Amino acid sequence: AYASGPVFDPEQYSSGALLTAISSGHGIRLMVITAFGQIFYLNAATFGLVTVGVVELVRRARTAEDRLVSVFPLAALAGVYAISVATFSRALRADQLLYGRYDEGAIALPLLAAFAVLVASEASILRRRWITIAGAVTLVSAVGLYVVAGSGRLHGTYFLVTVLGIDPIRRRIGWPDPLLIGAAVFTLIYLLTAARRLGRIVPIVLVALIFVVFAVKNTREFFQPESRARGQEHVLADVLNGIAAREPVACVAYDRKSASLYHFPNYRLFAPLNYVPFTPGAAAPCGDLVISGGRITALDPGARMVAAETRARQALWVFPGARQDRLGARGLLLPADPASLSTVAHADVAARVTGSTATSDTVSVRLRNAGPTPLPARVNIAWNGPAVVVTAEWDGAESVAQGDLPQMLFPGDAATVSFVVPRITVGKPLAPGRHALSVTVRVGREPIAAARIDVTVP
Repeated sequence: AYASGPVFDPEQYSSGALLTAISSGHGIRLMVITAFGQIFYLNAATFGLVTVGVVELVRRARTAEDRLVSVFPLAALAGVYAISVATFSRALRADQLLYGRYDEGAIALPLLAAFAVLVASEASILRRRWITIAGAVTLVSAVGLYVVAGSGRLHGTYFLVTVLGIDPIRRRIGWPDPLLIGAAVFTLIYLLTAARRLGRIVPIVLVALIFVVFAVKNTREFFQPESRARGQEHVLADVLNGIAAREPVACVAYDRKSASLYHFPNYRLFAPLNYVPFTPGAAAPCGDLVISGGRITALDPGARMVAAETRARQALWVFPGARQDRLGARGLLLPADPASLSTVAHADVAARVTGSTATSDTVSVRLRNAGPTPLPARVNIAWNGPAVVVTAEWDGAESVAQGDLPQMLFPGDAATVSFVVPRITVGKPLAPGRHALSVTVRVGREPIAAARIDVTVP
């Protein structure tokens, strides 16, 4: 069902919608921006080697002997580039203005041609192609992107997974500034060209080392933490599996208006039930269980939220009836009035210091849900109410640190929250001596449980 199911959002791939976008004034403007953006990205991510390779393939295509072998990779890259530019005539995010993930699949052969130039060409030819041509293309596309897009548009929502080739630099800057990145890449092109004096293969070795460094940084700073985060985004699937293990689930209705293209197939994979998409207001849900990112109480004021997904505006709701009563008896319903959560939530808490420095202590807090309702975390963004947090206070003064639950905590479940507490109170360092470190579990600002740790400051 996961692999062969229908496309959930057909308009995303609709030729009619695409043609409408590319023929509109707004769409044409976005295509101009992405045309500059993608050329800039490919050159910035490869230090101009894409342009070096393209120039070499064009030169070889002029001879009958190499024409077909050279034209094919050029045509493939041009085709992917054109499709990618047209696709983002409906771009909404900053990363989509220089989206390189599609183009990267077509640059392998141009890169091989560029490596051949680095090894075989005379120094003067290499300087002309790498510094003069590739460097100029990088700088011109950087300036063009900045001028036609503007700083404000480039400061918008940014998904780094689509432009990983420049992200180690972008993370240093804080935003994908084409002028700074272009200047840095041009400088690097000049230095790599100069390194040719040390040996014909030296520039390739240096480029390979930079690629490896970028890959390691992206793995450590993006892939590993994001993989761990994605691994938590199956709360609704776990809850649905728990419900289905106890009682029949004929279907689960899925709200088209708030659909998540990642989570919908994810739920179908991890909770293989019958999902039936519907449009609120136009069609009724297929049953009493509904996944939506909106307020399903508009359809039925008696609907109750069962669970909210981690880091996604998706929630599982249940309509009034016998199933809702059974879930409530099991503590699987959030309060109908979000503001009342602090009056029904309960928790058991134990805390200890796991590490200390001269200026701070690392606290590990074990928290168990001892109440009759789930405890939502701040990452459960579909929950429209106060979240459960853990705060730390010295000697009964104001909070100086806060930790968050990793995800929603259901009755009887436990989680560990670790965070660093600075040795500061009322804006001043703690005086030497014995101090009471209070760790408080709060719903919003309201305390529901606390533990105390005695700490001696030398």
